[in-house]
Amino acid sequence: MKGFVLILIFAYLVYLYAFESHTIFQYEKGLRFLKGKFHSLLEPGKYTFYRFNNALIRVDMRKRTVSVPGQEILTSDNVCLKITAGAVFEISDPLKAVTSVENYHDYLYSLLHMNCRSILGSLTADELIAKRNEIAAELLEKTAPLAAEAGIKLADARIRDITFPGELKGVFAKVAAARKDGQALLERARGEFAALRSLANSSKLLDENPNLLQLRLIQALGQSSGHTVVIGAPPVPFAHITPQDKNKTSPEKKGC
Repeated sequence: MKGFVLILIFAYLVYLYAFESHTIFQYEKGLRFLKGKFHSLLEPGKYTFYRFNNALIRVDMRKRTVSVPGQEILTSDNVCLKITAGAVFEISDPLKAVTSVENYHDYLYSLLHMNCRSILGSLTADELIAKRNEIAAELLEKTAPLAAEAGIKLADARIRDITFPGELKGVFAKVAAARKDGQALLERARGEFAALRSLANSSKLLDENPNLLQLRLIQALGQSSGHTVVIGAPPVPFAHITPQDKNKTSPEKKGC
């Protein structure tokens, strides 16, 4: 009996030494390699393999981000800017991601870094600011096929931050302020022009229809209260009064 127990203990120790258990979580997939060659893709679960000729690599299948922080880029108009880019990705093919590149995270970082320099270096500083959405679309379009070759699905890529040198911040602030002032002056001029045009149209309309003024006064009186307006013949300019009209309108002089 004692010898049987010793045999069981020995067999258990051999099992622990020769075999190992692996647990693949829900967000992972496993790559099993048998004698150095790919054997199978393992779904989430618990597996036990012979230790000496099996190897297991876990691959995280969740979405992740990669950031390209603070890289200095010289634009086509010789302005040195600091650009921070970022991307969202996930693994679409675990085998390619592990076997085609040494480190898929570093590989994607390098792709974003090189493509940022290639795209942004051909633009001026003004174009870079004005076309951020177009640049993001171009960066995604240019990087996604290369990432797919390494089993990486690129979901999004964007330019996060643009940092100007200290001396250029004031210059761009002044340019922005000048543009806003110009827009304000333009809107003010448009408003004045519209007002003058409205006055000109009203004057022309009154010249063609003199009675409109009296009708407008009657309408205004109907909408208000507490005012008295005497409506009579329109006033005649003094310059148009002849000497005969003056004699008629002036009081007769009494004799002494």
